[in-house]
Amino acid sequence: MTWSRGAFILVALSLLEGLVRYRRWGLLPPAPAEALRGVVVDAPPDCPTLVVLGDSIPWGYGLPDPRMAWPVRLGLRLQETPRPWRVVDVSLPGETSLQGWARWYRDVVPWRPQRVLIALGTNDCYLRYTSTDAWRWAHVPRGVGRWIRLWHLWRVLWRSQPVDAPPQWAPRLTPAQSALIFRYLLQAAYRIGAEPWVITPPPPGPQAHAEWPHAFRVYQRDVCARTRVAILGVAAEFGAGTVDLWAVLSPPDPAWYQEDGIHLSPAGHARVAEEVLATLHGP
Repeated sequence: MTWSRGAFILVALSLLEGLVRYRRWGLLPPAPAEALRGVVVDAPPDCPTLVVLGDSIPWGYGLPDPRMAWPVRLGLRLQETPRPWRVVDVSLPGETSLQGWARWYRDVVPWRPQRVLIALGTNDCYLRYTSTDAWRWAHVPRGVGRWIRLWHLWRVLWRSQPVDAPPQWAPRLTPAQSALIFRYLLQAAYRIGAEPWVITPPPPGPQAHAEWPHAFRVYQRDVCARTRVAILGVAAEFGAGTVDLWAVLSPPDPAWYQEDGIHLSPAGHARVAEEVLATLHGP
């Protein structure tokens, strides 16, 4: 039997892709494990587990006490119900949905959750795009791109780490890219038998980035609004539950936000916890 060159290349690439997937080469380096919060509210061994995969907002950035964060408040309220849940928070500050997806198998799967609350997206639309974000996106196995992940290894080895940058007319991830990653996240949740819920990003507060030019502030809110619509569209496509924080916290009340207008205050976290509880289990 004579093999054509094209068939030989296809088989070789297929074998290479299998090896890449098995060894997990070329994947995004996950964030440091020591930053993970882990179990925030425990429950008896026979109780179900709920995992929150998010960014600095569910992590509780800027709060005087991390127990004020909405995942902790949610867990404490769930202890008062007939069926308490173990609540695990594996959120990390600064993460995009792409970064959250990259660490799914390390930080979410080992908990064997019955529910996963995906609270990402705020950093996707942030207007501080860096070269490092470009190589992160290059690792996404979309279409034929998955065949050449090895080619991107040099980016991991040689690219510099993110640096602070002035606002630009480009978010870290476009709404379409965020939608693609949320599609991957929902598929991953269903594969492990977990019930996924999508928690949309809250709207920027009225005091957010007061130092930025007005045009950038308007564009920032517009990109965040389009990211929220894209995320909700994917959730509807998969039949996933949603808690739309954009609607819950609109119009934005300054009392719900910290001084930066991005992260939530204790009052904002309390409002979110009550809404999540009411949506998941009824008032």
